[in-house]
Amino acid sequence: SVYQVINQYKALKDEADPHSRNRRFDVTLLINGLPLIHIELKNREHPYMDAFRQIKKYITEGKFTGIFSCTQMFVVSNAVNTKYIAAAASDELNERFLSGWADKDNNPITDYLDFARAVLRIPEAHQMITQYSVLDNKADRIILLRPYQIHAIEAIRDASTRNESGFIWHTTGSGKTLTSYKVARNLLQEIPSIEKSIFLIDRKALDTQTTQAFQSYADYDVVDVDETDNTEDLATKFADDKQQMIVTTIQKMSL
Repeated sequence: SVYQVINQYKALKDEADPHSRNRRFDVTLLINGLPLIHIELKNREHPYMDAFRQIKKYITEGKFTGIFSCTQMFVVSNAVNTKYIAAAASDELNERFLSGWADKDNNPITDYLDFARAVLRIPEAHQMITQYSVLDNKADRIILLRPYQIHAIEAIRDASTRNESGFIWHTTGSGKTLTSYKVARNLLQEIPSIEKSIFLIDRKALDTQTTQAFQSYADYDVVDVDETDNTEDLATKFADDKQQMIVTTIQKMSL
């Protein structure tokens, strides 16, 4: 891959709009020629939310169009406080979804240079865009994982290479389904010897719900998600040579 960093890109005003103005983007990270990560910076005398509001203004003015419609991640910082958020339309870019970064021991990383070293260097920036983002077809939006989800996925991957088992503990509303999907998806993609990735659920009501969520995530992805209608269907899917993600229940598995 080719990585490029540009600053002070000039987004020209729309001559047909008397209220339009020329704008300058602070920093943009391009991967293979596509501007995928946009960084808006303020000095220490201003809150980082000023950078967030500035991005929303740029979106409203139509500055993130053309090739810049490829942007998947926004980063805002006032040098001492740094957050990131998935790209979205201005009316959907909600400050509630701003996320800070933390290391594996849950220590916050707020300094903009420390954040860049942890999240925006190579290959971490590429991984954030490709491995730790999801295109949710049903919700029609990009989702970027939070740091605890990413650390969980990496821990599972590392354990799998050592043939170790374990568990991930998450609270309600922390994105367990999304974390589980990315675990199953990334293992299939990164370890070719894995033929099946199986997601077990303890009751049927969650079976349909989880399958629908997984399939919505997989619509624009490179993996196949299959549900099982009954035990015979599960056995058939186990026997085929298709690399796939299977969602089923512990009851079907025990039978």
